[in-house]
Amino acid sequence: LDTTFVDSISDLLRHCASQSYDLLIIDINFGDEHYDGFYALSQLKDQDRQGFICLHSDAAILNYQKTALLAGADLFLPKPLTPSHLDKLFQSCQAASEKRERFWIVDDDPFFLSMWAEQCSVRCFHRPDDILLALAELNHYVEAIILDYTFDGEDIDGFSLAVEIDSRLHRKTPIYICSNRSDLKARMPIAGILPKDPDQAITLLEQRFKTHSDS
Repeated sequence: LDTTFVDSISDLLRHCASQSYDLLIIDINFGDEHYDGFYALSQLKDQDRQGFICLHSDAAILNYQKTALLAGADLFLPKPLTPSHLDKLFQSCQAASEKRERFWIVDDDPFFLSMWAEQCSVRCFHRPDDILLALAELNHYVEAIILDYTFDGEDIDGFSLAVEIDSRLHRKTPIYICSNRSDLKARMPIAGILPKDPDQAITLLEQRFKTHSDS
């Protein structure tokens, strides 16, 4: 269990800008600090890259529960948080994390989709239209969307599909092209070009994610 403790909203937002958390437990009141837990919640919802968010505060302030849930928190718990509360939160987040797809993949070749599925948790799409229809369901964080460059029988290529996906996303999600063509160069909104082999592609992605979190 990796845990990070911060004592200010500014530190919380700084950490969340560079890495993802399965569970965030945020106090509402920070004494004399200008920003409170509701401000943090609004910022995190704007980023839309985080997991389960629980706000907590003094049990006497009963109206906070309704306000927190209406503001977009997944849960409100009064102080103090008991060990049983924490245990249930951890179990729920762990279960959700295990079911969550790391990547969304679009490739018209079932062989490559099966190779990706053997490597990690993915959601596979055979046609560009399939992922465009599914974007409305993307209500959780995924590490990346990965696209083939060409699709048999389709007028759209990977770059054009990336532009369309990026225009519909409600959260900032990196989009990659997966191809062995040496002439392809990344351009907005493409975050990079990955090798076609899933094992090599995942290794390169993990290196990039680690570099980003360390910077």
